[in-house]
Amino acid sequence: MAAVRDGTSCGPLRRDPTVERVATLSNQSTRDYLEHTARHVPVDDPLAVLRELGGDAGTAIQLQGFGPDTATAIKGVLLQGNTSIGVCSFDRIGTSVLRTADGERVLVVAVLAGR
Repeated sequence: MAAVRDGTSCGPLRRDPTVERVATLSNQSTRDYLEHTARHVPVDDPLAVLRELGGDAGTAIQLQGFGPDTATAIKGVLLQGNTSIGVCSFDRIGTSVLRTADGERVLVVAVLAGR
């Protein structure tokens, strides 16, 4: 993510604990959904969750990837975010990497947030 961002005129993305929590909640909700243990549908609006947790973001997006290994899942995130990562209004990031219970898939979420 940092390498892609470095190729733009934007400043670096800063890790943010609230954004990190949203990424974790989103990834857990997706994993639970895939494993048929979810009580709710997966998170699809990270901004709503950020605001519920007291964050001050005015904009947020969620990038997701999955695959048999972490590298493949990260490639999915980068492909999904190829135009968003370089948007300078996003200045904070939170990430989450989880493996499914059966060990067959790795799920990666990156949440980008800005004011």
